[in-house]
Amino acid sequence: MSSAVRVLLLALLATAVVVAVGLTATLGGDDDTAAPPAPSTPTTVPPTPLADYDTLTVAIPRAEFCGALPPEAVERALGAPATDEGSYGDGQPAVVVPGVRDVAHEFGCSWTSGAVTARAWVFAPAVTVAEGRRLVAAARGEDGCTPLRGSAAFGRPSVALACERGRRTVTTFRGLFGDAWLSCSLEGRTPALSGTEALDRAGEWCVAVAQGAASVVPDPED
Repeated sequence: MSSAVRVLLLALLATAVVVAVGLTATLGGDDDTAAPPAPSTPTTVPPTPLADYDTLTVAIPRAEFCGALPPEAVERALGAPATDEGSYGDGQPAVVVPGVRDVAHEFGCSWTSGAVTARAWVFAPAVTVAEGRRLVAAARGEDGCTPLRGSAAFGRPSVALACERGRRTVTTFRGLFGDAWLSCSLEGRTPALSGTEALDRAGEWCVAVAQGAASVVPDPED
C-alpha cells in the first residue's frame, strides 16, 4: 500500500470517529441513568391587602365582569370552594337589596360556601363625583351599619361598612372608579366571620374584584 493511500484511509477513519462522537453527544448515547428535567413547581399568587393596592388610579368599565374574577380569589374569600353562585346583568330581574326583587341597573354576582357569601356589583349608569358623595352619605346612614373609619380607600369617594343583618355580619366596601360605582362585600354568620378577619378578607376580596373588573374590555356596541 502506498503512503498516499495509507494517509487517505487514516483521514477517513478519523472523520468517522468524530461524526460518531458527535452523534452520541447529540442523542445522549445509551445512558438511561440521565436525570429527567425537574418538574416546574406551580406558584400561587398571594392575595393583596387593600392597603397595598392603589385604587385611586384604577379605571373600571361599567360592564359585566364576573367571569374575570379568578376562582382562587373566590375560594380565598369564602374559605372553601363555592357551592352556589349566581349573576345578573343590566335590565335583568334580581334581588337588588335583601328581600327586594326588581329590575337591576347593574352587573353583579355572588358566590356562597356554607355560611359565607361573597358579592360584587357595579352600577350600569355612569356616576358623577357628586353622586358618589351622596351614595357614601346614604350608605353611612343605613340601618345596622357602622362606618369602618380609617379603612383603606376603595376608589374616590369611598366608604367601608360593617352591617349587622340579624345573626350575620356584612363587611362591604363601595367606591367610585372614574364614573363606575363598584361595590363588594363578604357576609358571614356572626361571630364566625367578624372583626379583623372579616375586614382583612373583605379587603383582599375587593382587591381581586377591582383587578378583575379593571381587566375587562367593554363591548364598543354596549
